[in-house]
Amino acid sequence: MKAFKKITCTLLALTMGLTAVTFSANAAAEKIYGDIDADGKISISDATELQKILVESRNISFDQAKMADVDDNETVDIADATAIQKYLVQLEGWGKTGQPYVTEEQKQKLEQMKQDVFKIVNEERTSRGLSALTYNYELEKCTDIRAEEIVEVFDHTRPNGYKWYTVLSEQGVSYFTAGENIAAGYPTAEAVMDGWMNSDGHRANILSSDFHQFACGVTISNGRYYWVQLFI
Repeated sequence: MKAFKKITCTLLALTMGLTAVTFSANAAAEKIYGDIDADGKISISDATELQKILVESRNISFDQAKMADVDDNETVDIADATAIQKYLVQLEGWGKTGQPYVTEEQKQKLEQMKQDVFKIVNEERTSRGLSALTYNYELEKCTDIRAEEIVEVFDHTRPNGYKWYTVLSEQGVSYFTAGENIAAGYPTAEAVMDGWMNSDGHRANILSSDFHQFACGVTISNGRYYWVQLFI
């Protein structure tokens, strides 16, 4: 029988709301997903333009296709136009990545944040004589999914009503014991790790000798960061 560890938490989500959808003048150069007409902002005209492109089967350049693929599934279709519309009515975060409207630079920053959390986790462990965890990129698929899900429902219960650990079996991750930490509103790896380490339940997961592998997920929605740690 598989043993499960569910760590229930309530962390204060810091208020960092997005107040506008206008971006810098060099938005096109930064490749903001959804800015189809490259005018430096995401507006209803972008959704309309994308719909026209699809209806008319119009050929577009590689760069245009990259910006139009807002749900990051390597296909430009009506779902991308819908994603833009959802963003405009404050439902940003819809789509495969949970962050369709970020620049390439911001995507790289999020990836670096994951690794920064991993580094701090192992520093906390090894400083106490515990073994370092191994980063599991298959497990990271689960943290990426959970990061999207906690944007919708900030809880260890998933939006579909299932427990958090069901994502592991769905993604084919084998485990005996598993743990999850979640957080929202912390803008840096250092800040979120400080929050987790100052919470008994979260710290217990981070320092547990039962765990040997780790992955981190982070996404941004309406200017607020959402974090997930998974341990197996």
